[in-house]
Amino acid sequence: MLIQFGHNDEVSSKSTNNQSTVEQYQENLRNFVREARDQKVIPILVTLLTRRNWGKDGKIHSDLTTYPNGMEAVAKEMQVPLIDLQTQSIAYLDSIGKEQGTKLGITKKDKDGHPQSDGTHLNWAGSYIFGRIVAESLSKAVPALAPYVKLTSATLPVEAELAMKVIQGAPFKIVLVGDPAIAPEGGWGPGFCATLTPNVTCRDLAQMGSTSTSYMEGGQWRSALAAKGQFYFLEFGSIDPSIDRSPDVTRGAMAKNLAEMVREVARRAQSVCC
Repeated sequence: MLIQFGHNDEVSSKSTNNQSTVEQYQENLRNFVREARDQKVIPILVTLLTRRNWGKDGKIHSDLTTYPNGMEAVAKEMQVPLIDLQTQSIAYLDSIGKEQGTKLGITKKDKDGHPQSDGTHLNWAGSYIFGRIVAESLSKAVPALAPYVKLTSATLPVEAELAMKVIQGAPFKIVLVGDPAIAPEGGWGPGFCATLTPNVTCRDLAQMGSTSTSYMEGGQWRSALAAKGQFYFLEFGSIDPSIDRSPDVTRGAMAKNLAEMVREVARRAQSVCC
């Protein structure tokens, strides 16, 4: 069991009842270790991934050293394997620099609605890089687990490669599929498409009066696939329950249809959202 806490424990001016002093944090860790061992589970402590706070010197200046130090003390006290991700993540980010390191995180909007870098959370690429660091460290901290760590880094899955391209501003296409709730004649589809950035092509192929069954059997689904979207948004249910069948049969048919749509999109290495 890999255990990592501390990002949200730190007591600050925005403290809540859920936050912990270092002393409380350490006692919580001790309890996790004791209870894991009581269940015959081997606990492994993992220090915090650093926040990406870059100084004027181009290096990481961590504001999270107190809690990792507290975790390290508990690891020594209770003889628990430790993965020092805090130190390793700082070293890695320092080695690649601010420009490349910033690309490993997600973005969020500031109070004025402008995108800005999130200094804590990771995107797909960041997850795979730091996940690999943890895995390699695990094989050293617990040698018995080394045979279960691949010798080479994992490659991003197709959907992750697409997501990273989107994050970097590459053009892509969204196709909307569904019934009146999303259709151009009165659904939310047109408003959704209108809010997207210029690099996004958005096609609303939902149809008034359609159910998931009629959409598939009437040829609309084939047309939607032919549009070759990279993301498919599927919404059905407004009309399906009104057809002359029992609710259980209706739910079963719609579930079957949606499952088939998802499978067909997946076979084309695209992404689906319901």
